[in-house]
Amino acid sequence: MTPAEFKTLREFLGLSRSWLAARLGVSLVALLSWESDTAVPSRVEAFLLAIEEQIEQNVSAMLDSIAKLKAQPGAESMVISLLRYRDDGDLWRYREDMHPLPASCHAAMLSMLRRGLRGMQVRNRIIYMSPMAYTAWLAGRVDSEEMRSAWAAQVEVPSSEDPS
Repeated sequence: MTPAEFKTLREFLGLSRSWLAARLGVSLVALLSWESDTAVPSRVEAFLLAIEEQIEQNVSAMLDSIAKLKAQPGAESMVISLLRYRDDGDLWRYREDMHPLPASCHAAMLSMLRRGLRGMQVRNRIIYMSPMAYTAWLAGRVDSEEMRSAWAAQVEVPSSEDPS
């Protein structure tokens, strides 16, 4: 992996230099050298490629699920609501599979997912997860991915259209 490939992949995955350096147990100086002119250690390359693979698998699984929904009768007007988590804590609370990745990496995954949805001609939107509003909406029911999807689908967001 060249320094340019390393930096490109790190940025594409939404990983900050400080997060990655801390995860790898290296200094920022070492990380900066891998982005500029020093060979990237194979363990570091493997670490980044494993994250990329995890994200690609998540996106692929979500696109497959959405394709099945789209194939059902009446799905032409379907709008998929994707949840964006404001911080790492909320991400890990609701998406344990993403731990210890940062919320910025999840945001990069959402961007990849949206590209796939555009290709499938599926309308979509990204909304912020509001733990307080979601918990109130749950009203004692058990949290699940299906419940979060149902909550997200009914969340109203301000229209960007000019009312005049």
